[in-house]
Amino acid sequence: MSFCQAGEERFLRIILISKKPPVEKRRIKLSSCRDNIEMASPGIEWLPESSILRINWLQGPDTNGVSEERVLQIDDNGNVH
Repeated sequence: MSFCQAGEERFLRIILISKKPPVEKRRIKLSSCRDNIEMASPGIEWLPESSILRINWLQGPDTNGVSEERVLQIDDNGNVH
């Protein structure tokens, strides 16, 4: 934890709550000083009419310090495409 000294990471979890017990469908790391991941502003945008979730990073988890955007489509069964 030598980067920011906080040792804090943030995750987005997509959970299907219509099942008993609830089921985690996806976990995405949003920010981490350890892995050099930083959110943009706005970082997360939910579009309810189309069930689309947009995630924007200044430094993304898959792009090694470069900006990244993911667009996720979530269906009625909680599956993420």
